[in-house]
Formats: sequence, structure tokens, C-alpha cells
Amino acid sequence: MTMGDNPSVSSGIPIAISWEASAHQSISLEEYEKSRDLRRYRAEMKLPRMMRDDIARDSGCSRMEMKECQKTCTRIQEQRKKSSADVDYASLLRKVFCHMKSAKHGEFQSYDLSDVQPVGE
Repeated sequence: MTMGDNPSVSSGIPIAISWEASAHQSISLEEYEKSRDLRRYRAEMKLPRMMRDDIARDSGCSRMEMKECQKTCTRIQEQRKKSSADVDYASLLRKVFCHMKSAKHGEFQSYDLSDVQPVGE
């Protein structure tokens, strides 16, 4: 495991599976499904920040790399919040519902979203 690039973490750095080649044994999908553990709940798949930090350090990441990764994630999260807040969702939804209503009657139409303006413009 190593530092990742998915900015969906609530705090700290994301981690990812490292994809180094290794010898492996192939098994069929059916055989895998019979032998695997039960599926986990979403909450069971979340790793606390300190555990993610430990994993990154154990995989050889420096404090500077971890700090830079966290800055990048924070910047991307802020950009996503801003772009999400800038969309005029009411105008967009009106267009989508009009399209859906037309599609119900067999009239498939394309529509242009270029006139959907950010809020405040």
C-alpha cells in the first residue's frame, strides 16, 4: 500500500494499493467467490487518519511527501466545493425534467446546457 490520489478522505492522506508485479496463482471466479470472506460494510472499509499515515510511512513515504499529498487533496476538495456551489442546479434540473418528459412520449431530444450559468452571474 502507498499514498493515493483520491481526495475523498475527510482528513489526512489517501492511500492506495500499490500495483507491483508479483507471482500469482489464478483461480476461477466461482472458486474465488466460494472461498472469500463475507463482504464488509462501508464503515468497515474506512481507515482512520493515523492508520493511513502509518501505512504511508511504512511504505517509505517521507513526511514532506505526505504533507504535499495532503495539500494537494485539500486544494482539490476546495475546488470541488467551489465548482459544486457555482452550478445553478435549478436551471439544470428544469432542463433534465423537460428532457425526461419528452423522452416519455418517445420524443428523444438533445438539449444544450451551455446556457446554465454559475450562481451570481
